[in-house]
Amino acid sequence: MTELTSHGAGVIAAPGLPAGSRHRLLRTAGIGGIVAFGSWVLQPILVMLIVGDKWASYHSQWEYFHDFRWNGLYEGITFSGIGVGMLVLVIATSLLVEQAGAPTVGSRLLSLFGVFAGAMWILTAGVTFAPFTSVGHFVKDLVPEVADQNAVFEAMGLVTTGLLMAFEVFSLGWIVLFAVVARRRGVIGRVLAVLAAVSAAGVFSGFLMPFAPPWASLGGLGFCLIAGIGLLGKARGARRVDSGLPADGSRKSDDPAGFGREVATGSVGA
Repeated sequence: MTELTSHGAGVIAAPGLPAGSRHRLLRTAGIGGIVAFGSWVLQPILVMLIVGDKWASYHSQWEYFHDFRWNGLYEGITFSGIGVGMLVLVIATSLLVEQAGAPTVGSRLLSLFGVFAGAMWILTAGVTFAPFTSVGHFVKDLVPEVADQNAVFEAMGLVTTGLLMAFEVFSLGWIVLFAVVARRRGVIGRVLAVLAAVSAAGVFSGFLMPFAPPWASLGGLGFCLIAGIGLLGKARGARRVDSGLPADGSRKSDDPAGFGREVATGSVGA
């Protein structure tokens, strides 16, 4: 099935996009982006409520993990939430992009970069949960010295940081391609494309600061929130169009006979 969509001054066809599915994909993508960012915000809040500043009194990381054994579950769930939310955002927007035109190298890389970015958070959840398993529990028996135990867990921390750095690389590629490809296909507007460029600059800045904390990953997560809000706004306009109403929110159409109902797409806004 083909749905006619507006893009710029002309009209393009979106092959394979069932009637009424555009607003659902936009809404799904928006929810995914907000879930990803919300999960990231939730993680430090839960840790602060459960642990507070008690971690500073521990000289042994094994004892800390042993005393706060439920932290692994909380962090595993929240980190997985980031990954799953981002995957939903990426897959939904990739469907919109590919159904608005023929597949290209750019559109395929857009999908791959986004999927790998989301997957890094699921891998991070697994590594974060590892110290709270039986393998982590027996570190004390295998490595009696506290300094050596701490070295083991620090090495796991380096692995986690490496996954976050990989997320920054993949999210940078995804955001840049999203700003270019999704804009050209009419999935997003100029405002969201500009915000994507700003977010990409924020992510890239992290690579220019040696030995700094991986705060640049906030650029990718922040854009998940920005994209989520923008796409939910577009979903409202697209839903009106899918229902045969004007996308601008007016009650009365300039085409009372309804001949132009299939032409608009709700591509206004972000």
